[in-house]
Amino acid sequence: MKYFDLNNGERMPMVGIGTFLFSPAEAENSVYEALMAGYPLIDTANAYMNERGVGRGIKRSGGKRELKLPSGERKIAVGRIICGFV
Repeated sequence: MKYFDLNNGERMPMVGIGTFLFSPAEAENSVYEALMAGYPLIDTANAYMNERGVGRGIKRSGGKRELKLPSGERKIAVGRIICGFV
């Protein structure tokens, strides 16, 4: 697996699943299947309006707060908040 080295010393995997344009149900099922298949990264954002589905998919996979793959590798969830300027 290839990684990006982040400025805070963490390593972020280059492979993951994105949830843009997924309904909450699609996000739940896709995140669950991706985690079961070993995908280490989930990309989501508040603007996608499917974060509850993403959370349910993580919960359904048996993931704990300290998310780890069977290999012991950490799972990473990436989220964004989009801010507008007035």
